[in-house]
Amino acid sequence: MSDLINMFVEKIETKREERLEEKETRSQEELKETAQERRKREREERMEERARIKAEKIAKAKEEKEQMENQIKINFGGRILDEQENPKKLKKYEETLNILNKALNLDEIINRPLRQLSLGQKMKCELAGSLLHRPKILFLDEPTIGLDAITKLSVRDFIKFINKKWKTTIILTTHDMSDIDALTNKIILIGKGKILYNGTFDNIKEKYSNQKIIQVELSKEYDNFDLEGYEVISYNKNFVTIKNSPQTQFHTKQFVNQITKKYDIVDFQISSISIDEVLAKLYKDYEL
Repeated sequence: MSDLINMFVEKIETKREERLEEKETRSQEELKETAQERRKREREERMEERARIKAEKIAKAKEEKEQMENQIKINFGGRILDEQENPKKLKKYEETLNILNKALNLDEIINRPLRQLSLGQKMKCELAGSLLHRPKILFLDEPTIGLDAITKLSVRDFIKFINKKWKTTIILTTHDMSDIDALTNKIILIGKGKILYNGTFDNIKEKYSNQKIIQVELSKEYDNFDLEGYEVISYNKNFVTIKNSPQTQFHTKQFVNQITKKYDIVDFQISSISIDEVLAKLYKDYEL
């Protein structure tokens, strides 16, 4: 009898343990499933939060851009423009902006961040910004320094354009002699705090650029080359390079008559001294 009871008890215990194991297994699976769902939900929430933050940033940037554009539209030469009270000035501003965009090719870069612009592009934008109110006088300090050849020519053309179109007076300070030659018709030479020269650039060139460099090709090699009023720079076989002395006024016809009397020539080429050399002579005369 006792054995039967024990068997019955053991059977009951076994079933209870099985039920407990089954319940524990089911609980673990439910917990596992719950954890996966929780991670999924948290991931979705993070994605939604990121999307919300991104949308807020885009909206804020758009709002700031609109505010900036509106501020630019109503500011003209340091004065506030009211679209109803000052329609003519606002129209003038828009016309000016369009002209500057076309003249400097700013359409592709006008909305680009500053850090992404090259030196030449920054220079163009600075020029445009300084001319929005069409000033009567524009001061430019080394406007082409560090620019590539194409951008340099573009800036020079633009300076001449605004000078002609708007009658803007350009005061230019530069160490680039090609800027002076390309842009100016009047120069002021300042040295040691004093104005040493104030006049046209043509007068300086006429005074200092009389000296010519002549490259001559001779029909044969001569033992020596000597031409009155000219100094020999180099002489190699039948090629000679000479320049007229400071006391000799150069005239092509006189030069040809003079050289052909002594030498048989094939060809010759005449070039003036460079702008750098002209100004170097000017500095030397004023002991700068």
